[in-house]
Amino acid sequence: MVIFTITLALFVIGLFSTLLIHAGKLSDVVKQSIEVQVYLDFDLTQTQLARMKNIFSQKEYIAYLNQEPQVRFFSKEEGAKEFIQESGEDFMAFLGDNPLRDAYILNINPDFADSEHLKKIKAELEEIDGVYEVQYVASLIDSINQNLKKSALYCLASPAFWCWWLLY
Repeated sequence: MVIFTITLALFVIGLFSTLLIHAGKLSDVVKQSIEVQVYLDFDLTQTQLARMKNIFSQKEYIAYLNQEPQVRFFSKEEGAKEFIQESGEDFMAFLGDNPLRDAYILNINPDFADSEHLKKIKAELEEIDGVYEVQYVASLIDSINQNLKKSALYCLASPAFWCWWLLY
């Protein structure tokens, strides 16, 4: 009976340790998918757009994938096509012009994917010449971080409880 109990306790510890390791990897994947949208002023030249991409790419908080900074340009024409496709309404037909703005989509490094860092990033990006507005989904970021903390706490506390229960 003692051998069975110890074996079961070690199995539970191993199982929850494996879950904790994979939860950490999952947390990085989720945090890497956090995006910041940087909306630009109207009528910027191609040179100004290239300069802005270069500025964004050099920031320490930008995520990299295969040595490439995760900075993506999203034109107002792409935005209009996507809106028309999703809603089925051609807003440019009755407006006569495209009111949307060009934007850069920035993927954030997981080390900077918390509310405090993102507020500083937003303030810093809004000071750049040619930037109209910076947006990110703050409530989603807070929710992700709270859920990751809860799951890590659960994975750490569960083996201790089960081992205590098995041994006593």
